[in-house]
Amino acid sequence: MASSCNILLEAQGIEKKFGGIVALSEYALKIERGELIGLIGPNGAGKTTVFNILSGVLAPTNGSIRFEDRELSGQGPAKTAQAGIARTFQNIRLFDEMTVLDNIRTGFHHSMGSGLFATLLQLPRQRKSEHSMTRRAGELAELIGISKLLDMKAGDLPYGDQRRLEIARALALGPKLLLLDEPAAGMNPGETEALVKTIKIIHKEFHLSILLVEHDMHLVMNLCERLQVLNHGRLLAEGTPSEIQNNPQVAEAYLGTGRKGEARQ
Repeated sequence: MASSCNILLEAQGIEKKFGGIVALSEYALKIERGELIGLIGPNGAGKTTVFNILSGVLAPTNGSIRFEDRELSGQGPAKTAQAGIARTFQNIRLFDEMTVLDNIRTGFHHSMGSGLFATLLQLPRQRKSEHSMTRRAGELAELIGISKLLDMKAGDLPYGDQRRLEIARALALGPKLLLLDEPAAGMNPGETEALVKTIKIIHKEFHLSILLVEHDMHLVMNLCERLQVLNHGRLLAEGTPSEIQNNPQVAEAYLGTGRKGEARQ
């Protein structure tokens, strides 16, 4: 059992209602520092609602979210990001007309900016900050594998590179927890394989905690250390990929089986 000092995020009793519809009920999650977790379930199970609540986009109807022993539920996206939680989206949200370099630099502004006065007057500390952001953006691009694309417009990138750019921009926020919302959506097998390598690199390099939602079962089973399964807004199962793959309730609700213990992927 993990010690309390190793718990980065703990959500308890999370409920979310939209009118008379209960999207989440009694949802709970603990994420340790440096852990890589997958959240899976059929369409409409509540996965996006979980992400929106954890990232501050939605406030839970009931429940508590503690991040490094700080209450975050209902604090909003800006304060959630400042606390150390960054996310990507299923539908890529880049600044298409800006270069790769400038897209990454936008992620640094919240923590490295020198203030409006210094920016307007181009004071020395502002110029130093801009130089530092450019250097660090280049380092992130190198790590992610898009360093040769820095001068390209984001909208002109191949789809897989746009996904990597979105991850790089999220990393520029300096998060302790990274939420990846269907990072392999729309990718071909080659792009997916490259993405898996990228996630493994950033997980190791930054010792990040990562929570990802993904429909690609091959990716999830081979990448995640632990899985949660949602069904109808409730936590159906939790365990290692092997335990989840051989759970008959999960097989019936989501994975589908031809024979007992054989998950359809």
